[in-house]
Amino acid sequence: MSDATAAPGGPTLPHTERLKLVAIGGLIIAKIFPFGFVVMMLPAIYRERGLSLELFWLFSIPTIPFWLKWLVAPVVDRYGSTRLGRRKSWILPCTAVVACTYLSLAFIEPTVDHLLLFIGILTVNQCFVALNEVAVHGYCADHLEPHEQGLGGSLMLGADNAGFLFANVALVAMYGQVGWTATVCSAAALLVLASLPALLRRERPPRVLAGGAPPTLRRMLRRPEARAAIAIGMGIGLQKGLALLWYSAFLVDEGLSLFDIGLATGIALLLSGVVGMTLGPRLLDALGFPRAMLLSAALLLPAYGAIVWLAQAPPAGFTTVLAIACAYELALFPYYAVWIGSMLRWAHPEQAATEMTILDGSVLLGATLGGAVSGFLAEYLGWAAYFVLVAAYSTLSSLHFVGWFGWIERRRAAAAGTVPDVQSPSGATGDVPAQGVPHPAAALVPPTTP
Repeated sequence: MSDATAAPGGPTLPHTERLKLVAIGGLIIAKIFPFGFVVMMLPAIYRERGLSLELFWLFSIPTIPFWLKWLVAPVVDRYGSTRLGRRKSWILPCTAVVACTYLSLAFIEPTVDHLLLFIGILTVNQCFVALNEVAVHGYCADHLEPHEQGLGGSLMLGADNAGFLFANVALVAMYGQVGWTATVCSAAALLVLASLPALLRRERPPRVLAGGAPPTLRRMLRRPEARAAIAIGMGIGLQKGLALLWYSAFLVDEGLSLFDIGLATGIALLLSGVVGMTLGPRLLDALGFPRAMLLSAALLLPAYGAIVWLAQAPPAGFTTVLAIACAYELALFPYYAVWIGSMLRWAHPEQAATEMTILDGSVLLGATLGGAVSGFLAEYLGWAAYFVLVAAYSTLSSLHFVGWFGWIERRRAAAAGTVPDVQSPSGATGDVPAQGVPHPAAALVPPTTP
């Protein structure tokens, strides 16, 4: 039997590399699954039970801990057991606590009367989910090589889709068949199972900053290009938060059952995940990050046009909704894969958890703000006008990324003593050392002198 296999869109990988990708995929599923449970499954359940759109802002409260991840990220980068693994020292206990808080929810029925209790428990739950996510991002950045940024972005987004798939299809289907308690207990079990491959795998030894300097937020925030990347992340997150209503309240208002919503969502996410993980690495390598982002923007316009048509037309059948959902998710895949690849590229490898956390936290901050205002906007604009607004904003956020990408790359190259790789369509696959300067592993360290 062969000990190697072909990576999606890439060269043949040895067995150890396959195990690495499985471990990373499992961690991403485990970290996104609880978030999808809060922002997608529960809002749909509560909408079905009559909760007003104007109260949907309450579901933004459990996401507040994600705003504060940056406070603990340097601690996660700095401390951890060398024997167990610096990242696993945090992933293991956080996974246990999150699973236990899920089990506590199994015995509380999700009624409107229990909404505030649910929000309180889920806020505690999401504190540990956020802490776990810091360590997971560090793990991914530690184990993915610079030439694997396109593969990494596609893999992480495909696993992200799988996490939402579990939250929207498996759990919704179970909820309709076996009830709330069995569904939430299964959620806790799935969370643990997805984390096992990484927990059982030996972790790469941590990198140490030059001169023994500890990880700090200041090391990143003093770089202008890093601040520009944070602004891009907030813009992408705002689009994400505004678009979430498409899969929850909007389809409920269209008359679809929770099972049909979960099935349509699951098929669309599965299709985009499979296609994206298969073709995504080749697409990102061939087009480069900016042009792949523009492609996504162009594909999203007709997808949003179909959603606007759906909002104005008489209630459509499941097949129509499924076709629109598939088109939407396929168009959206490059949008997020480009951003994830950019995070991997722009995060300093020696304090990867800190910098990935800040970049990802900027997305989640934008998503929380978008989610908080989305219900109000939809209530007062109506669904058709609301999705016209979301389509326009999605295009603007894509152009924002493209406009700043080259500047960020030039700043990084100048700081590292390199020039952008002219062989790459975007400079997204690596830099070329300038005048014999060796290519540094930590290409984001700013110059120490003016």
